Amino acid sequence: MIEKPDGVILAGGFSRRMNRFKPLCPVGGELLIDRIVRLMREGGAERIFAVTGHNRELLEERLAGLGVTPLYNDRYAEGMYSSVRRAVQGLPPDSPGFLLLPVDYPFVLPGTIGTLIRRFMSSDADLIYPVRGDRKGHPPVIRAGVYRDIAEGDGEGGLRKLLNGGDYSRAFLETDDEGILCDADTEEALAELMARFGERIRFGSDEPLAE
Repeated sequence: MIEKPDGVILAGGFSRRMNRFKPLCPVGGELLIDRIVRLMREGGAERIFAVTGHNRELLEERLAGLGVTPLYNDRYAEGMYSSVRRAVQGLPPDSPGFLLLPVDYPFVLPGTIGTLIRRFMSSDADLIYPVRGDRKGHPPVIRAGVYRDIAEGDGEGGLRKLLNGGDYSRAFLETDDEGILCDADTEEALAELMARFGERIRFGSDEPLAE
């Protein structure tokens, strides 16, 4: 019986604001997609899936070497919600839930991911959010009971609107991990985050957080 949530990486967008293909951008000595996969794996995710779209051939070749299952979204031009819908349609029937992490959140600590996984396994909340202060971050954990609503949703207002508006039970993980709020959506943002988290990258200090 599968108890741990699966890991889902969203990597199907156009990367327009980055001006180059985001998943294959370098971050320290790694590519962005490699780093996200590593963080998920070190955090305890055993089955990892990546939703692809734009430049799928380039990305899927890389994913094959990382042991990650690609889920191609042929409607990726419609935006992020279409990729989340593709994820819930493509996950195995025994999937109990999944961590949702966009490919441009490369500074989440694996310890945060591990704590979210343990919280999922010890609670029955439909949604679990990491929070810092009063701000929710990534990756949220979404239980399988929400899959049907996502699959049947029209995407109006995006995933946030659907989850905020639904009658779901919610849990919150308080953390000091700044990485849950930091997305590298542009080259400038990535450079700033590299400077900010440079010690972590250079010296491998992706240390677990105490639960």
